Amino acid sequence: MDVALIMLGMAVLDKIAPRKKDLLAWALVTCGAIITMAMLWLVTCGLM
Repeated sequence: MDVALIMLGMAVLDKIAPRKKDLLAWALVTCGAIITMAMLWLVTCGLM
């Protein structure tokens, strides 16, 4: 599921930012957001 989200994100980013530099920057931001959401989800599940 995570891989599918990453693939979908890359496909969307490829349309939004076709240039390599923009794509790399967007990929880093997207990965950071995914990691942050995963950490929040793990913390929430740990507290429940």
